[in-house]
Amino acid sequence: MRSAALRAAARSHEEPCIHAPLWYPRAHMRRSPLLLLALVATAHAQVIPAPGERRGSTMPAVADTPAGAAAADGGVPTVLPADAGVSVEVPDVAPEDRVGRHFAFTWDTMGPRRGEADVQLWLTPRWGRPEGFTAFDIRAGVLQGLLRDWAVGVFVDAFPGESGVTQQPAIDGRVMLHVQNRVTLFNRVGLGAQAELGAGVNGVAASVLLAADADLGPVRIGLNLDGFTQTAWRGRAADAFGTARFRQTLGLSYTLTNGLSFGIELQNRLSWLAGGYAGDAFLIGPALAYRGSRFWFAISMLPQVAAIKIDSMRGVGDPLELTDNERFTIRISIGVTAR
Repeated sequence: MRSAALRAAARSHEEPCIHAPLWYPRAHMRRSPLLLLALVATAHAQVIPAPGERRGSTMPAVADTPAGAAAADGGVPTVLPADAGVSVEVPDVAPEDRVGRHFAFTWDTMGPRRGEADVQLWLTPRWGRPEGFTAFDIRAGVLQGLLRDWAVGVFVDAFPGESGVTQQPAIDGRVMLHVQNRVTLFNRVGLGAQAELGAGVNGVAASVLLAADADLGPVRIGLNLDGFTQTAWRGRAADAFGTARFRQTLGLSYTLTNGLSFGIELQNRLSWLAGGYAGDAFLIGPALAYRGSRFWFAISMLPQVAAIKIDSMRGVGDPLELTDNERFTIRISIGVTAR
């Protein structure tokens, strides 16, 4: 019986059970390489490094760290100070250094600086008297800047004009020597003085001017007080320095960032002819100017708007003072500064 049982157990191992087969058909074996390839590709995708990581590591790449970036850039860190918590101060941009005058009639206290030469040309047409007087004053010259805000210069004045109903032409001219200086108070207010002395074809002339100005932000304020006198070469002794003018001029303007300014000028003119008072005229009008790094210009128009006439002329003719003044005066000043 024992041998019969052993033979039965041997047959059970030789004859596989149909309910649990231990082999696969050949068709199934053909698909196994494709299945294995899919499994390998999936596993490989899971280990592809992300940006900034090395294969097989979760640490960022050296080049993506601040130190590594500095090394990659040749030792220069790419991290800005602001990114590291350090405030960055942007330096203020210095305003452009501009030259020239702010007004055509009102002198500035500041002239050309040391080493600068300012070449100027003035054109002043004036007209509007009862006798038909017209004139076109011309001034050309140069100012040279010296030490401590001193400046000296020379100007040539010419006065071509016509007067009377028959329009009789006349011309006068002279050479004027000019000197000026300036001081500053509280780094804001400028005080200046200047003097001119000259002689020409028909006589001699002299003038003195005091000036003050200040900048309140973009607003410019300028004030001039000046006196002028002249006499002919062959005048009588009583007439010597008998023709004179005393003027007060005020300028107000607003300056844009590009150097262009606009405003008004006011002027009061008192006159003496042959030693006697000749009247008082008030003028006011628009002003326009531009100041650049080398070139500048100033244009103003001053129509006469009111007057105080001498007793003998009150109620006679025009209410304006037209003996030593005109109805309209325009001045165009241009200049170029050499440094």
